[in-house]
Amino acid sequence: MTKSLSCPNCETSLGKDDLFCPHCGQSLKPTKLPFLVYLRELLESFSNFDSKFLTTLRKLAFAPGLVVKEYNESKRARYVPPLRLYLFLSFFFFILVSGGVNEDVESVRGTIIDLDQSEVKALRVTLFSDTQIPLALAQRLFETENISEQEVREIFEKEDIASDAINDKIVVRMVRLQRGEISSEQIATEFLSATSFLVFVLMPLFALILKVCLGFSTTYYSETLVFSLYFHSLGALVYLLGLGLSRLFDSSLISVFTATVTFVYLIGYVQKAFSRSLGKAILISFVTAILYAIVFLTAFLLATVYSIVL
Repeated sequence: MTKSLSCPNCETSLGKDDLFCPHCGQSLKPTKLPFLVYLRELLESFSNFDSKFLTTLRKLAFAPGLVVKEYNESKRARYVPPLRLYLFLSFFFFILVSGGVNEDVESVRGTIIDLDQSEVKALRVTLFSDTQIPLALAQRLFETENISEQEVREIFEKEDIASDAINDKIVVRMVRLQRGEISSEQIATEFLSATSFLVFVLMPLFALILKVCLGFSTTYYSETLVFSLYFHSLGALVYLLGLGLSRLFDSSLISVFTATVTFVYLIGYVQKAFSRSLGKAILISFVTAILYAIVFLTAFLLATVYSIVL
């Protein structure tokens, strides 16, 4: 097939050996091709991505900070771009985590159902204030179809039970969950949706915190943003490892293990990616981790509240 002597997109004149338009950058590869040619190119694309993907993951895990350093030095062809990698991993991350969140919600529902068989004397909701509902009243609430916040508020006022608007909403969701008017899958989906959005929003903030800790004049924001994307991708892998280990070992120990491994990685990443001494890398990582933990836990609480009360 004879190649056009001008770009189909911007009509810039082309040389006979041009593969891309020198003006707009569009590929000059013909699009009207046999199906087998398309299939071959598709398989080649997957193979190329697979090779880059494995290389990127291997170096993220076993050469802390090297991917960030080389990517910021424009050695990019060998790696999956940071945003694409994060989106790819986060898609599978939240699919795998959703099962565990759904189990947690179901366990809450099971606890509510078994209240009458336990020695618990009151149902407590203690998010922002301490609301204690006598068991008999709780059972009466669970028998109310399509209960509203107004009904809950009026009952609490009549029974002189301390509460607030957030706790009222939580009680309504608990009643509807126990009655099957909403599902555990619905709450889990809302929680994961809010969490994934907040984490994505927080990554630029992590990059800003890191830039401040490194010193404004020593790095560009784009460099710490690349760091943030790759490091959050690694964090997803570490969390999934911890999730798997928690099936075999005590979950509290695994939580400590996961946090420790993540912090050690952070030190290694800062040291390598930004050429800092070990002592400075530890200090920078510690301050960054503390500041980001405050922000992240606040956002996590907001995600929890959103999934419960909205």
